[in-house]
Amino acid sequence: MTKKCKSEKLKHALNMDFFSRYPALFLFISLGNLHNKNSGYPIGGSLPFARLLEKKYLGLEGRIRYKSKVTKINTKNNQVIGITLENGEIHNDADIVISAADGYYTIFKMLEEKYMDNKIKKLYDEHPRWPSMVLVSLGISRTFKNEPTSIELHLDKELTIDKKSKLNSIPITIYNFDPTLAPEGKTCMRVMLKTDNYQYWDSLRKSNIEGYNQEKDRLTQEIIIILDKRFGNIVNNIEVINVATPATFHRHTNNWMGSTQGWNWLPSLIPESIKKELPGLKNFYLIGQWTTPGGGVSTAFLSGRDIYPNYL
Repeated sequence: MTKKCKSEKLKHALNMDFFSRYPALFLFISLGNLHNKNSGYPIGGSLPFARLLEKKYLGLEGRIRYKSKVTKINTKNNQVIGITLENGEIHNDADIVISAADGYYTIFKMLEEKYMDNKIKKLYDEHPRWPSMVLVSLGISRTFKNEPTSIELHLDKELTIDKKSKLNSIPITIYNFDPTLAPEGKTCMRVMLKTDNYQYWDSLRKSNIEGYNQEKDRLTQEIIIILDKRFGNIVNNIEVINVATPATFHRHTNNWMGSTQGWNWLPSLIPESIKKELPGLKNFYLIGQWTTPGGGVSTAFLSGRDIYPNYL
């Protein structure tokens, strides 16, 4: 969509993220949805958004058991009958089971690779995934009222994330639009450092926790220096630092390879959809970001809603 663009800066901006791979129509759809207030950022982040659906579900007499990890999906005669929890509890009275968990963990672990075909195997062997990231979040005791909320900052020199990942620019989000995330006079700032090197971060954390923490500190200090140069008055005003790595994302979400949004989109298959049923298995449905490329919280909810009435 940018071949005839005369401005190099505009061309770069339009090619950021998914616009370099997908039809120009997607840009106008996104802008239209924002204009119509059909999409946007939920104040408070994703948690209040999720709580709204939780409230609705509980109001319909649904029940939720938190901190109850499922380790196995139980089957009998190629039909799902229930689940086994990490604490050993077995619940085999299910009419159907819907897994919103990680796709790889569901198919290869909880179902022990018993219900898959060559198409599914090829999907997990070859389909590109959204990368993971090192996420540096800072609580800063100053405001940024005159700054844009999103900045793609070009760097004077290449930033090394790990042996496989180097960046020439970094995306910065300044949460000066969400008063719920920081006290008055203070601001949250986030920098995303993409990497496809999940194995490195996971292995480092498991084998050398001191070296793992040193790498987190190294990146944090480099980011702080970069931000101080761009905005000024940063170094002496940092009150909170939180750093998440691909290993962190895997530990907290169990997402395969620490991927943040599941499958990447393929330009030749837009919109692409992954089947929610597995071959040879009855009374079971797979939902979430591993069934709808592009991922994200709202997309995961949508994939669950679409089970009914199309499948049930």
